[in-house]
Order: sequence, then C-alpha cells, then structure tokens
Amino acid sequence: MDIDRYKGHTPGSWAAVAAGDSTYTIRAGRTLVCENVLESDKNLIVDAPFMLGEIERLTRKLDTMRARIAELENKLFEEFQSHLKDTANEVRAWPHWKLLGGKASMGYPIKGECEDEA
Repeated sequence: MDIDRYKGHTPGSWAAVAAGDSTYTIRAGRTLVCENVLESDKNLIVDAPFMLGEIERLTRKLDTMRARIAELENKLFEEFQSHLKDTANEVRAWPHWKLLGGKASMGYPIKGECEDEA
C-alpha cells in the first residue's frame, strides 16, 4: 500500500455530524472534510486517519524487525563460517588425517580410503 498518497490529508480526529436523512458531514474540528456521506460510509471515513496512523506505525515496526532479522542472519552466517573453519582445522589436526589422504567423513575414516585398505 502506497501511503505517500495520503500525505497532506486533513489532520486530527474526524467526526460525523448528522446533516439530514441518512447523510452526514465529516469534519476535523472546524474543517469540512466531506459532506453528503451515507451512513454506511461514515464510520470508515471517520476512522481513516486512525487506520493510516496504525499502518504507519506497523510499517515502521516491520522495517525495524526486518533490519533486526538481517543482522541476526549475518551474525549466524559469520558464526557458521567460523565454525566451518574451526571444524576444518580440527579435522586436519586429527591423527589419522594423513592416512586418509586428507579425506574424512563426520570425523571417521571413509571406508576404503585408508592406504592400508586396498
């Protein structure tokens, strides 16, 4: 939803004032917002500024949450990369590493890859 198109709307609380048979005038204080509004539309029109404010608030909150998620994803990725690096160093330090020709699976020799197995 493009809320930029609502910039410059009449600010403040809007109120419906009965203007005749089933029609209302909508005002924001002394400012006329619209007239000849049907009863079925008046509540929606009167609540529009509140709904817009809520959309703006929720959009800001969503943007904050997206930024935080991106930070956490980056941190998790960095920790994962660090873990992979540490794990690779542990495997290289493993005493049987040379026997395996530099190959290992979950810290155990891969069957058929030790030099003495042919």
